[in-house]
Amino acid sequence: MSTAKIATMPKEEVWKQLNAELGAEFDQYVLAHPEILDQIPDEAVLCFQLEGEEAFNRWSRRLVASSGGHPIVYVRISQLRPVQSRIVSVKIALA
Repeated sequence: MSTAKIATMPKEEVWKQLNAELGAEFDQYVLAHPEILDQIPDEAVLCFQLEGEEAFNRWSRRLVASSGGHPIVYVRISQLRPVQSRIVSVKIALA
């Protein structure tokens, strides 16, 4: 998503997008480190917390506050690598 588009989105929409991205990143992390699942109870609700993003973190905690009795697990993320393209090779042709 472009930076310009994000700048015009309401905060809650930006946070929803960030939450979805963190969920996808965490899924990838779990695939590489399946032993971490031993720390997460069955039927737990994950609450992503991103270092330096206090407004998002408050929103995320409010989001899971009504977890319906399910255990809440805080996933504290201190750092993300920059997003990089997975393209290995590309050719450009002018039409």
